[in-house]
Amino acid sequence: MMTQDFVDELEARKACDGHQHYLEQVIDGMPAGLVVVDAELRVRSMNRMMADLLGVPDGLLHEQRLTLEALIPSSELASRAAEALASGAPHDNVLVTLDGRADGVCYVDFNIRRARKDGSTMLLLIGQDITFRRKARLHLQESEEFFRLTFNQAAVGIVLLGGDGRVLRTNSKMSQILGYSEIELLSRFYQQFMSEEDLVDEQALIGGLKAGEITEYQREKRLLRRDGARVWVSVTVSSMRDANGNQRFICVVKDIQRQKQAEEALLRMANHDALTGLPNRVLMQDRLSQAIMHAHRTRRQVAVMFIDLDRFKHVNDSLGHDAGDQLIVEIGRRLSNSLRESDTVARQGGDEFVVVLPDLPGEDDAAKVARKLLDNLFQPLTLRGQEVFPSGSIGIAMYPRDGQDSTTLLKCADSAMYGSKGQGGNHYSFYTAEMG
Repeated sequence: MMTQDFVDELEARKACDGHQHYLEQVIDGMPAGLVVVDAELRVRSMNRMMADLLGVPDGLLHEQRLTLEALIPSSELASRAAEALASGAPHDNVLVTLDGRADGVCYVDFNIRRARKDGSTMLLLIGQDITFRRKARLHLQESEEFFRLTFNQAAVGIVLLGGDGRVLRTNSKMSQILGYSEIELLSRFYQQFMSEEDLVDEQALIGGLKAGEITEYQREKRLLRRDGARVWVSVTVSSMRDANGNQRFICVVKDIQRQKQAEEALLRMANHDALTGLPNRVLMQDRLSQAIMHAHRTRRQVAVMFIDLDRFKHVNDSLGHDAGDQLIVEIGRRLSNSLRESDTVARQGGDEFVVVLPDLPGEDDAAKVARKLLDNLFQPLTLRGQEVFPSGSIGIAMYPRDGQDSTTLLKCADSAMYGSKGQGGNHYSFYTAEMG
């Protein structure tokens, strides 16, 4: 028959075994891995999380008394464990890289604590799998570095603006476009770089972004460089919010100065005479049409002069085409210098020129200009060592008396020019109906 003491002892053992089993269940269910090592740094036990993390098969610890470094091949972890065992000081954030796994590299962060059990010293190594977090952080670092390099080395200017237009961040290309250092740009507002002609439209577009009416806009405009020069750029501006909800604007700025200069050069070639640089027939007719519309609204008059040089063929034949070209250039210069800024002198072709005089009170004013032109033309000029006295024959047509459109006025002025030729040249004539 069992004594009461023996029964009590059995009950106590059952309770102890139950408690031990409970602790083992808790430890196995921990979201972190646990390794227990003795004073000789040999592994005594580990929980299921650590076994899975290390890929240790069941029963291995019962078959072999592995050292910590044999189980987890990390000299850093073994060294820190030895220090903790000797000093009792805790060691945290010991990073261990586990290689050779089927799913790739694994990163485990260990915290080491010294403890005692049944009078023996042991170490508890608690390991947290931080692979996802570390890879995410490394990926973020790579992304940030990629963004930084892309931002700084971009072939376009990039500017981050605050809601008030202050420059918060910029790159080297933007500094190159504007001629300011990055530090100088960061102390300024974007509005300071805009030309007055573009400021009103720009502020309206920014207002649309702030109000949420548009999400971005793109336009060509001029920016002011540090040296005061204007540079043409193509700008795309988008709205965004930072982490605190503050509105920001991203501006991508492309330098199109050379493109604009090329466009202007092409436009000039299309509208100007290659030899003299004067407006050609196309541009002249456009300006004449504008002058007619203005005169119609203001009840003023327009004079159209057709000028043909006298004896130009003789100059070409006797002195050569180079001398003829030199004469044409000089005639163009003299005609231009004799007129108002609002007037137009154009080369019609060969030795023919057309002058448009807008906004005139009457034909007397046109006659005064014609006399002035003839006087200025008939000034000596040296060509190939020979002195010549250029002259021309001028025919004049008046809007609205002689015609209502540019084609009719030019035809009438041409007819009047032949009337001046018939009088021996160096003369001007107004168109009359008898001229046909």
